[in-house]
Amino acid sequence: MTMIAMFPTTIGEFDLKVDNNKILDKLKKIKYKDTYVNNKEASALISDEYNVLKYFPSLKKQILKKVYEYSNEHKYMNEKYKIQCSWSTKTKPKAFSQFHSHSHSFFSGVYYPVAKRGFNISFQKPYDDTVFWDKYVQSHNYFNCSQFTLPVRDNLLLIFHSYLKHRIESNEAFEDRYSIAFNITPKGLIGYDDKLINIS
Repeated sequence: MTMIAMFPTTIGEFDLKVDNNKILDKLKKIKYKDTYVNNKEASALISDEYNVLKYFPSLKKQILKKVYEYSNEHKYMNEKYKIQCSWSTKTKPKAFSQFHSHSHSFFSGVYYPVAKRGFNISFQKPYDDTVFWDKYVQSHNYFNCSQFTLPVRDNLLLIFHSYLKHRIESNEAFEDRYSIAFNITPKGLIGYDDKLINIS
């Protein structure tokens, strides 16, 4: 039998070559604030500013290169993208984030300078088919799981479509977890005929 995975949800994994320790040192000096959740003690923190990649021009250049690679794998016609915003997160031991997606962007991504055992990110299935049948499975795989957790590693970059819900899993390490997140939008002429728009 051949199983056909129609309409797959993709996540691009890339290993970058940058000075991750230097990046980590800078992230530790950035000012952070609480996110808007009820339990602030268990919440991941977010940077005050939303253009942190300005501090890391080499990293920014590599991210954009990988964005184009990811886009090309999907055979999208648009060849121009820009980083709409970027921010850093600080997750203390036992802290985590809620499932969320990113509005007003096409791609989103996250970069991990340094990883420890217990630094994980989870992604949620874009639609909930358990409202019809919530079945037990013998083992989970790409076809039947509703949530997928990825371990992270040093200098890892993940890129995915912005509609995909994700969250920072509970930090089970004994030190703070740092990452840089960003949103990507296309620019220039997008679409065709009566669907054509120009994004500067």
